[in-house]
Amino acid sequence: MRTIYLFLISIFLSFITSFWLVGSVYGQCEPISAFPWAEGFEENDFLTPSCWEQELVGDPQWAWAVVPDSIGTPATAHSGEKKMQIFLDFDGLPVYTAKLTTPAFDLTAVTKPALKFWHTQTGKGHLVVYYKNAQDGDWVLLKSFFTSEVGEIVDWQEEIIALPEVSDDYQIAFTGIFLGGGVADIQIDDVSISDEEDTKDGFVNAFYADSVVWRSCLELNMSGFENPISETVLYGDTTLNGVKWKILTQYGRKGLVRTEEAKVLFFPYPGYEETWGSLFQEETTVYDFSLDVGDSFNFVGLFGTSTVIATDSIELNDGRKHKKLFFSNPWLNCIEGLGSDVFHPFFFLTHAMSTSMPDFATFMCCRVNGDLLYMNPDYLDCEGNRVSNETIGKPAPKTTITFENGLLRVTRDDDALFDVAVYHMQGMLLAQAKNNRNEWLVHLEHLPKGVYVVRISSENVVYSEKIVR
Repeated sequence: MRTIYLFLISIFLSFITSFWLVGSVYGQCEPISAFPWAEGFEENDFLTPSCWEQELVGDPQWAWAVVPDSIGTPATAHSGEKKMQIFLDFDGLPVYTAKLTTPAFDLTAVTKPALKFWHTQTGKGHLVVYYKNAQDGDWVLLKSFFTSEVGEIVDWQEEIIALPEVSDDYQIAFTGIFLGGGVADIQIDDVSISDEEDTKDGFVNAFYADSVVWRSCLELNMSGFENPISETVLYGDTTLNGVKWKILTQYGRKGLVRTEEAKVLFFPYPGYEETWGSLFQEETTVYDFSLDVGDSFNFVGLFGTSTVIATDSIELNDGRKHKKLFFSNPWLNCIEGLGSDVFHPFFFLTHAMSTSMPDFATFMCCRVNGDLLYMNPDYLDCEGNRVSNETIGKPAPKTTITFENGLLRVTRDDDALFDVAVYHMQGMLLAQAKNNRNEWLVHLEHLPKGVYVVRISSENVVYSEKIVR
């Protein structure tokens, strides 16, 4: 089977290389200025798409070509029936490169351009992405994917890269590097350029981030933990069987978490399998944010299958709308990019374990790379202090809050400086002012009807009060 495979690849790549060597096939192309732009490689057989070019150094068989499903690893395209691939099986130790260049783009009207593509690489092949912003300019490194750094990527993985130094003659190059000594297979598919200002630029997904801390409060503390505050931490990168994962720690246990489009998947960390119970010894989908009303999802463990009864958009502290799923079992409600906003993000994994009584860790807050992404509106902070119309700590002296006709007024009769923050009940910060003295005013006529929280802090004393619009 491998012999047939290599024979076909050799013919295909030799053909495309010869075709390329005779010169420019398509002639000059005007820069593309309409966005979003996408290329799925579905219109060509073994030839590069119109206005794409190649530059080869070394063996002419080390060349990019559009190939159909059933060839390579993975065998199928990311979408459709075709993909762009470069392949070689050679035992020598040369260094070959093949630079696949996109058409030119006029990005001057794009606020925040981003390159997106799906990518795999196995064996001795390495992908390096470059850009240049002038036809006679130098190629500049955009991002490298050397196997020594990222490991083998055996399943389609999405890459998103912000494009710097935009111009009216901008090009991107996907360079396949073969370092010899075996088989090399690199594939790309579904390449696109879009304006992230119009899509999800700034959208924070906790499950992608380098450092995430979810804090919860064990208000029903059946196990008698001395510290009722628990933390779930996601950090770092590791590779298992060629797949990249984030590392999860929770209650002294370790697990692995990764994303696959709208899904969040879990797998026990090697050596910690027993700590997660028998139900979680295989890769498990713990969230799927592609669900819609009427869809059902099987929460492995005690909760079983639950149905989505409603969806909504919640604006978090990144200033972006996040999809919220409401299930027939309200304990399972969750927010895209955050997880559960009821308990800690992997509470259903804990409940599936054999315990006499589960510990209900109520979700308080989530920080991503040190910044607050979301605060449970029932809490003042991440330390277990709940919102109420009572003072947390010593009463704030002579503090008066009035809210009439959309005007919020906070007054204090002493001369101490105070800070004020206003949140809506989904935890989003709406207004804030520091170092006020005596009085603070803000117009909130634009806010929709609902319940909001005013938080006042001064000299290590915190006071909070709910207001109704």
